[in-house]
Amino acid sequence: MRLTEDFDREEFDCKDGTVVPSELMLNVTVLAENLQKLRDYLDRPVRVNSAYRTPTHNENVGGVDGSYHTYAMAADISAQDTTPEEVYCAIKHLIARGGTDGMQDGGLGYYGPDGHIHYDIGNVRRWTKPVGLAVPVCPLPEEEDEVTQEELDKLNARLDEVEGFNEGLVVLLRQLKEKREKEQAFHDRIGALMGGIYTGHNMHSEIIVNHEGRIVKQDEELDEVQALLEEEE
Repeated sequence: MRLTEDFDREEFDCKDGTVVPSELMLNVTVLAENLQKLRDYLDRPVRVNSAYRTPTHNENVGGVDGSYHTYAMAADISAQDTTPEEVYCAIKHLIARGGTDGMQDGGLGYYGPDGHIHYDIGNVRRWTKPVGLAVPVCPLPEEEDEVTQEELDKLNARLDEVEGFNEGLVVLLRQLKEKREKEQAFHDRIGALMGGIYTGHNMHSEIIVNHEGRIVKQDEELDEVQALLEEEE
């Protein structure tokens, strides 16, 4: 039964042949998902040496009472072409990373340069075995420049919003500029015409005003002024 892209349930079954009980499938699935992140980070196969254990098998191999192995929440692992120190540090890095790409914090045990790494999704704790063994010194990971797809999608969406806003702003400014130019041309034309009338340019123009004060007869220049005013309205 496939649990993740690279892990099958059979890899987590007890070494005495007992299949992971159905009531513990959620535990083993979460465990496998975390190990998949380790596998993706290392980009090489991760071997599950021991995962689920029946209480009897756990006792037979010297496991502690109440071990997370008996709840399908723990795995003793190693990785192809990778030292235990490197596996230990990779897990510490992924725990520190957190988020959807990081591993869940829990138990992390180092069993020496020739041993294995214990990882579980139980309570947070660290240890070495044998007791007193020096804990691996993990170098700080290099800066990660890789952007996740989720971050990239958000960035692209934001850029689309900004570009759309800028395009709309350019159109609005262009329309405003055209309106201003049209208004200026209108006022310039009115000014020229009215200036010609009131400076005596057309002193002999015929103008008849009715009792309401409206021009009912006028020369060609006044016709043009009135037409421009009506067009503006």
